[in-house]
Amino acid sequence: MIARKYYSVLNSGRVAIYHREQWGTICLNNKTSLVASVICRQANESEFGTVAMSDNPGRGQIWTSTRYFNCNPKASNLGQCHILSWGKNECTHSEDLWITCSRPSLMGRISC
Repeated sequence: MIARKYYSVLNSGRVAIYHREQWGTICLNNKTSLVASVICRQANESEFGTVAMSDNPGRGQIWTSTRYFNCNPKASNLGQCHILSWGKNECTHSEDLWITCSRPSLMGRISC
């Protein structure tokens, strides 16, 4: 399983996943920060990912939903996650997963 991002702006883009010799999207449900962070680590972009918004939906196959991902919070790639369902979802491309990879802010975490 390979995941990649289609960039719209730096460090942000729609996620596509390669499964059964075909690229498709992942639809947004729950567990999105965890899944986004795993994808960012897989792309060697950062340790942290967040959900991004876009009005540019994908086309073609929607492989799965983030609700079906079972990932360890320390997973370094999606191959280490168990995906409970492939090809079965009630999603539309308006729900495609877009993420932004970034470093965490130190604001509010510094104490003297």
